[in-house]
Amino acid sequence: HGSDGVLDRQVPMLRSFMCPITQEAMVDPVSTVDGHVYERSAIEGWLPNHKTSPLTGRPLHSLALTPQDHLRRAIEEYQQLQPTLERISGARASQ
Repeated sequence: HGSDGVLDRQVPMLRSFMCPITQEAMVDPVSTVDGHVYERSAIEGWLPNHKTSPLTGRPLHSLALTPQDHLRRAIEEYQQLQPTLERISGARASQ
C-alpha cells in the first residue's frame, strides 16, 4: 500500500511499447521499411547478420531505420504517469 492507503501496483507495459526482439520497453523506437517497430540498438544488432525482418523473416529491401519520435514520447509519457495510473487502478480495485 502507498503512504496514503491507496494500493500501489505496477500497471503492465503496453505490448505496443515493447520491442519484439528484446521484450522490453523501447527507449529509442525505430521502424524498418516493412513498418515494424523495434528498439534501435536491438534492430541495429540484428540487421548486419540477417538483412531480414525479425518478425516475418522476409528480406528487407532497405536497411534504413526511421525514428518513431511520436511513439518514444508516448512511451515516456506512459512511464511518467505510472504512479498516477497505479493510484487510479488501486482506487478502482477497492471500489
